[in-house]
Amino acid sequence: MNKQGNGKNKLEMFSEFNVNNFKRWIKDQEEDGDDTQELLGMKVESKINFKKLISRIKILDPEEGEEELLAKEFRQEGGTISDIDGNNFLIEVSSGSFTIHKMYVKKS
Repeated sequence: MNKQGNGKNKLEMFSEFNVNNFKRWIKDQEEDGDDTQELLGMKVESKINFKKLISRIKILDPEEGEEELLAKEFRQEGGTISDIDGNNFLIEVSSGSFTIHKMYVKKS
């Protein structure tokens, strides 16, 4: 066994590298980016209850409003995805905007 602990020497690891597989991987990464563009402007709603929603939203600009007001509006009317940062969505409602992890929202 080698120092890496996986039972393969450097030559075996290098021989597994395939340019075509790498190109395919790059193409898949680009396609994943296209999926995020499709989410922009999508109408979404909360998957979680009001109390949990208040604790999960993050307001970037304090002038955007209070968590309770934004959460209430989002629970009642839903919101629109205006930006995506990794696993977080920037959600816009009529009284302001906030960020929340994508696992807490669903398509309306």
